Amino acid sequence: MKWQFETPFSILADIKACTPGQDMESAVVFMGEEQARHTEPHACELASQKPIFLPLLRLSSPAASYYVDSALVPSASAAELQASVDDFMRRLVIEEAVVSVDGRTLQDPLLGRIEATRYSYAPDPADSALFEFYGVADPPPVVDPAYVSGYWLLLSALRPGQHELFVAVRGHTGGANIQVIREQYTYHLTQN
Repeated sequence: MKWQFETPFSILADIKACTPGQDMESAVVFMGEEQARHTEPHACELASQKPIFLPLLRLSSPAASYYVDSALVPSASAAELQASVDDFMRRLVIEEAVVSVDGRTLQDPLLGRIEATRYSYAPDPADSALFEFYGVADPPPVVDPAYVSGYWLLLSALRPGQHELFVAVRGHTGGANIQVIREQYTYHLTQN
């Protein structure tokens, strides 16, 4: 989430592979929202010997790695922000989650759930698209607190060559406004 919000929209919108915009010093390849948004199989070239880290549910989905922060709800206390994330995750029901690599299905893909976790981020001052989208007139230099929860996957580095990563999730949220969740996407990966 920190990487997502500290990267200008102009860069995120133009990511066409898994390497642009990545921190080459990072211990993992982070496959975020923009890489997963395509309906056709998405080609990715991965740095050598790095594990793959991705949200099981994409950030573009309202149910994905659910987050809220003090820039969007400036009147809320830290406890209220955390409670809103906890409440959403209580209402989230995942009926089915399938993750496979080269046709081999991973066991228990929902084990990667994290509880509401506090973090902070410094938005790029030259890029206010995020805040304009949410109707925030004056972006703060640092957003703190922010909270995130959700389901994440950490896959060990793949052997060199071509691979296919398939993710499908089906579920719903309860409460007054029931929302059906259906996510399905495929990566065609090249591990260097």
